[in-house]
Amino acid sequence: MHRVAEILETTPVEQWRWVPSKLNVADGATKITDQTQQKTWITGPGFLKAESSHWPLPTKQESIIDTSEIRKHVMTTRSRSAVTFNAHCFSNWRRLYRAVALILLFVDRLRAKLAEQDMPAATMMAHVSKAKMLLYKQSQAIAFAEELKALSVGAALHRGNRLVGLNSYLDNDGVLRTRSRLNSIDIAEDVIILAPGCRITNLIVRSFHEKYHHLAHETAINDIKASFYISRLRVLYKSVHSTCYDTRATEKAVREQLKNIEHDKITIKFDGIKWRFNPPGAPHMGGAWERIVRTTKGILKNICPNYSFNDEGLRIALIEAQFIINSRPLTFVSLDTEDDAALTPNHPLLGSANGYKPLPKEGMYLQRRWIETQRFWDRFWQRWMKEYATVLTRRTKWFEKVPPITIGSIVVIVDELLPRNLWLKGRVIETMMAKDGQVRRVTIKTQHGVLERPATNIAVSDVGLEDGN
Repeated sequence: MHRVAEILETTPVEQWRWVPSKLNVADGATKITDQTQQKTWITGPGFLKAESSHWPLPTKQESIIDTSEIRKHVMTTRSRSAVTFNAHCFSNWRRLYRAVALILLFVDRLRAKLAEQDMPAATMMAHVSKAKMLLYKQSQAIAFAEELKALSVGAALHRGNRLVGLNSYLDNDGVLRTRSRLNSIDIAEDVIILAPGCRITNLIVRSFHEKYHHLAHETAINDIKASFYISRLRVLYKSVHSTCYDTRATEKAVREQLKNIEHDKITIKFDGIKWRFNPPGAPHMGGAWERIVRTTKGILKNICPNYSFNDEGLRIALIEAQFIINSRPLTFVSLDTEDDAALTPNHPLLGSANGYKPLPKEGMYLQRRWIETQRFWDRFWQRWMKEYATVLTRRTKWFEKVPPITIGSIVVIVDELLPRNLWLKGRVIETMMAKDGQVRRVTIKTQHGVLERPATNIAVSDVGLEDGN
């Protein structure tokens, strides 16, 4: 191969002549032939003794130059791929983009050194912004490769594409965004599109989760939507919340942030809580807890109708009342033996309706016992959502709305402890309306002063203001 190449470089093609394969004496050393080539091996083929004009000429199918052993130079080109960052090595969004910003700082320092310019000493806002853009583009290049290819050449997305309804486009940095109507009035910047299954997206959502200290989930989701469009965001945020190690510790530190309650006959103080009191004579507005108070009173009366409790006796009686109340069924009591027992408040408190806990099986190790406990609570939760949660949406009274009490109405305050001819009369000076548009409590100016009463204890008189008079 090297000899052929050297001959081709040092001699012109016109000096070459052709030797047919059957007359090639070199084949005697490399091929097995029936003819003896001892003579031609030394003297060469016989046509060399004739005039050169009688030498054989190559046919059209054959070439004078045999290039079969010439080395072929194959030129290949490879496009330079973008640098990718392994986001799985990071568990925090800030640490990830700060690490990328340090790489960009290093590149800028090298360029400044080659140009004999002053080198930057620390990362700047430009490095951080560029680092975030690079990470956004890396995330999009993995999840939206086809969409980026189409948008980069100005082509429209096909009708079945997942981004066709988002009015997506590429900004000046090559980042995929969705064009919002709010941009036309300069209220908000177009948000960046991210895929929910990407590690970078997961870290971004986790950063918002940590920003709000593992609380205020709806606020965090609303904040994310202001900067990013992530499909199935609520599902992703729920997954981040459930896998967050610090969430449980945070929630536990909240039932611990309770301050001491300072109370007396006049004031009750509790940091961070806005107290709302029922108006006098309206125990029904207490809802569930007032119903429990009534039940407790009834149980105490039935335990000992004529007994005057001391401290110890009252404590024992209240414990008994507590057990009875928490043993009440919350769901339908089935008489079928194959059905489970009705759910009671004692189930989440004690594990069963009566507080009985079966002894662990002999030889059951700790991990197995923990698995059995998880199965029990999973079963309880399924029953709770199926059998009890649906009952909470039922409404048994107050189906029809009544005209709300208005300011200026002349009313009579119902007081069951007084005869009707002694019930106070007055004028409504303030009303408090609930979310359903109904007035729940009113402030009344009477001859004995200003009183606050529930709307259920108010009787509106036919006389009052009319046409502003």
